[in-house]
Amino acid sequence: MPTKEDVILKTMELLQKGDIESFNKVLLSRKEHNEYFWPNIGERFHSDKGINADIAYDMMQAETQMRLKVLIAAYKGKEFSLENVKCSRPLEIYGPFELHLGCNLDVIFKDGKKIKETTINGVICTNNLCKLYHLKD
Repeated sequence: MPTKEDVILKTMELLQKGDIESFNKVLLSRKEHNEYFWPNIGERFHSDKGINADIAYDMMQAETQMRLKVLIAAYKGKEFSLENVKCSRPLEIYGPFELHLGCNLDVIFKDGKKIKETTINGVICTNNLCKLYHLKD
């Protein structure tokens, strides 16, 4: 995915379709996290005793999978449009990686109901390639 906004829009499209297989391709994989991102995060997380790349990824995956079920129930098969896609927290830089957190958007349903979706917690980018970091309640 070329931009963080593209990742967010694609994520919402896949939730609307209930396409978990394609969702998992947009999501940062264990290999990408453990082998590429984790070595760049430095003391901020490495200093937590007992936390390693696998444990950190498992924790993110647990949150993502719980939230994924809720989001699919809310959006699968529904007609909506999206507006105001943005990531509101300050950009975090880890080596060659940019971590965009606090991502949110407005979801406008066909009946006019509008909600602020805030659970696409982050998008990670490097070398002009972005992936979904994880979902969070």
